[in-house]
Amino acid sequence: MKNILFCSTLLLSLCLLAACQDDQAGNSGKTETPPTETSPVESAGNGATVDVSPTHIKASDIAPFIGLWSYAKPVCRDIARQNYYEGRRIQYEGDGTFTYGKYTDQTNTGRYSFVAEDKILNLDFTEEKDTDMDWKTMHGVDVMIWVGNAKVNNSGDQIQLKRVPERPSKPVGK
Repeated sequence: MKNILFCSTLLLSLCLLAACQDDQAGNSGKTETPPTETSPVESAGNGATVDVSPTHIKASDIAPFIGLWSYAKPVCRDIARQNYYEGRRIQYEGDGTFTYGKYTDQTNTGRYSFVAEDKILNLDFTEEKDTDMDWKTMHGVDVMIWVGNAKVNNSGDQIQLKRVPERPSKPVGK
């Protein structure tokens, strides 16, 4: 009985081995080499090859700013300036412009730029009633902090901004 089981297993193994060798012979000796991650190429049809490596496109430095931001927590030495920041908001557009206001009212517009190496945000207001300023920035996904320790702004003010879905409403009684 053991001999029959042994012979059956041996016969099955030999059949599988032979089938695998026949399959390789059916490919006429051609084997495909798997593509490498260092230099993927495709045939251009005329015998030439074309590099089809994925290309990394660097995002714009202003991309994280785009959206509506509310002045959540201004911290200032000057109480009048701290009150001025209450209810303020700014909306950055992808073309380098912004709208600025207090609660739902728009009070100014302008252009902004960002120097990534120094992490300096420059706000250039259209109307001179608001002062153009530079802010040193620290940035998260939905939170940004402006620190007034840049060349044009040495106030020492710090403002935490939060990304918001809509303009802030004026609290009742204010």
